[in-house]
Amino acid sequence: MQSRFQSALPSAASAMQVRPLARIPRRPRVTLVTDSPDPSGVGEHMLTLAALLQNDVQISLIFSDSAGGAAMACRGRNAGLDTWSIPVQALLEGGASLVKVLQPWHPDLVHVHAGIALEGHAVAAAARAARVPAVVRTEHLPYTLRTLGRPALEALYARGVHPVDRIICVCEAARHTFGMADVDPSRYAVIHNGIMVRKPIRDRAAVRAQLDTQGDTLVLTVARFSEQKHHATLIDALPLLLESHPGVQLLWAGSGPLQAQLGERAAHLGVEAHISFLGRRDDVPDLMAASDALCAPSCFEGHPLVILEAMAAGLPVVAARSLGITEAVRNEETGLLFPFGNAPVLARTLATLLEDPDLAACLRENGRRAIAEEFSALRMARETLLLYQNVLKEKSLA
Repeated sequence: MQSRFQSALPSAASAMQVRPLARIPRRPRVTLVTDSPDPSGVGEHMLTLAALLQNDVQISLIFSDSAGGAAMACRGRNAGLDTWSIPVQALLEGGASLVKVLQPWHPDLVHVHAGIALEGHAVAAAARAARVPAVVRTEHLPYTLRTLGRPALEALYARGVHPVDRIICVCEAARHTFGMADVDPSRYAVIHNGIMVRKPIRDRAAVRAQLDTQGDTLVLTVARFSEQKHHATLIDALPLLLESHPGVQLLWAGSGPLQAQLGERAAHLGVEAHISFLGRRDDVPDLMAASDALCAPSCFEGHPLVILEAMAAGLPVVAARSLGITEAVRNEETGLLFPFGNAPVLARTLATLLEDPDLAACLRENGRRAIAEEFSALRMARETLLLYQNVLKEKSLA
């Protein structure tokens, strides 16, 4: 069955003239797996890869049966992809139960997707126990275990990736952080994220009318409410920004453990009326069409999909000068960067953007060009397919 992407894009191999493997005459069987309970960006990445590679490999996807995993599995099935959700405990524990899940598919390669460094290790071990010839892993975030000061966790990571043939990082800076891990650095590769350009369903006026916001200038943030995303910087910047732009309204799409705390902080500063908590949304392209800027104040990222999506949508980006973000945004060319955690500078940077329509137009044009030339999903799929082929060729010659 064709996916909803196939009518717009050719298969990765036909578009890129990738030669078939000499030692593997049939299409390789590839299974993409994550044990993340809330895959969000990881899940988007997996669905995009599967849609673009389904004519080049026999592909299947496995998510957990958590709420977030089940939602991703549903989207995969609706797109015509061979997608499954299995008990989260089986993914986390691995062992015989997961081996039994993998064996009937006879995959040639299992591709584990890890939202954090401690995810996915039981899946890799089970793949080896099921005699899967090749295992690949993608690290969607930098290596942060060293900052915890717990050597046992670092040792757990090193043991966990032992069964893995190749480890993909989604940006160069993230790969550099994995130099701290006790793992052979030659096993790491870099494949930057790429995105499918998603069009809004509703126009700007319709979305704004439905939001029923009091603001006339909308600044969007799409992120989980966690320490990493650092919404607090934007709250602290808001009183300063409102002095020159009293009509600003922050649209916050997402959920997470810090939502109540952030609401209390906004109330303490008297800016709660200028923040709309939108919850989890499946209409992000519509929200981007309705907004005037995207703000990403994170302290670190992998290679943030939401920033790439904003650039593709022609939405100007203001983001922290943080690891991962600086490989997606070139300051004053495809977006504006501010020093992480510096609320006064963030306020001034947003004000500069909102007061300069020529600057905004330049950022919109350059952002769209960067997506087409550097961060397309087709480029990501091509590089991933070549990595699969290289790993499988190595295995066939072993």
